[in-house]
Amino acid sequence: MNKIKTVAIIGVGLIGGSLGMAWKKSRAVGKVIGIGRHPEKLKKAKQLKAIDEFTTDFQAGVKDADLVVICTPVGLIAPTIKRILPALKKDCIVTDVGSVKAPVVAMAEKILRAKKIHFIGGHPMAGSEQAGISNAQSDLFKKAVWILTPGSHTSLKEMSLLHHLISKTGVKVILLDPKKHDQIVSVTSHLPHLLAASLVNFLAAQNRKNKNTINLTAGGFRDMTRIASSSPEIWADISLMNRQEIIKALAEFNRLTSRMISALKANKRKQVFSLFAQAKQTRDRMI
Repeated sequence: MNKIKTVAIIGVGLIGGSLGMAWKKSRAVGKVIGIGRHPEKLKKAKQLKAIDEFTTDFQAGVKDADLVVICTPVGLIAPTIKRILPALKKDCIVTDVGSVKAPVVAMAEKILRAKKIHFIGGHPMAGSEQAGISNAQSDLFKKAVWILTPGSHTSLKEMSLLHHLISKTGVKVILLDPKKHDQIVSVTSHLPHLLAASLVNFLAAQNRKNKNTINLTAGGFRDMTRIASSSPEIWADISLMNRQEIIKALAEFNRLTSRMISALKANKRKQVFSLFAQAKQTRDRMI
């Protein structure tokens, strides 16, 4: 198996920085090149040992890379591929860390079709509502799941190379069809972010009616809404790009909340208890 020796990471923030730290700590690659728009952030990434060198010249940064990891918001993945395309060397592998896969994989394969460049979609199911290189950590991915979504042109060789390297971060790698990925994460990731944001906005509206409302939030509310502090730019792009699957998930969720409303209106304790009991049983198995 040929090794991936030089990696270029475009966007050295929480995910990109943590990825560089993990690979450097495990000595999985020879060199990690950081690429971005802000020199001061890239200097910080080098100081934190997330990268070996850096540049703001995207094409110069990728020209010697065996693997390019695009860690930008999902709306910038395709434009970034177009930007670096002229400098990518033959047989380079390009992957991403975006939370939406079907449209990203389709766009990437269309862009790269004319060149012998291999795109494999990726999505690490790890992170934090706190962004930026200052929050990066080498063990961010340990015991997490990293989904790879091969496209119609993905070869076994390139998939094996990327699978092997990704596993060096401590994750469990899972292969999924891009469309199946988007269906699943619309429920497990995208819907929770929308619900957390909506709950916080509901709280703000109630607080305008009663100024004590925000002061009376406790641990339960904070636990449920932690992810509402995530980047609005990132989550607006994700929500719109996967809107069809999210709309389906919201419709199913609304049916469940309607059942609770009906049970409360009818004063049916057995039904209310059952909803809580089912939830506890499922959640306890997840811990």
